[in-house]
Amino acid sequence: MKSTPDKIGRPRRYALAPLPGFGHRELIAFCRRVQESFTFPALAKVTDIDTPFEAGERTVNVRGVVAQLQWHWSYLSGQIGLLRLLWGSDY
Repeated sequence: MKSTPDKIGRPRRYALAPLPGFGHRELIAFCRRVQESFTFPALAKVTDIDTPFEAGERTVNVRGVVAQLQWHWSYLSGQIGLLRLLWGSDY
């Protein structure tokens, strides 16, 4: 099914999943695979959360990465709450 935009260009496929065949169960399974194959093995090597390491072109540490994730999750939670309020649901 192709999306048809409304008068200002927004897609009208609100009731459909953004990726057909990739529902919440598949997303959760994917996240768990990433944890098991990447996150857990990488964190198992960490002895001090403040020890810097290279990640791409940046030097980071575990404490900074976790703080960034917490900020990101809080920000997304606020965005989801705003969307829910705009469509008429409670936060």
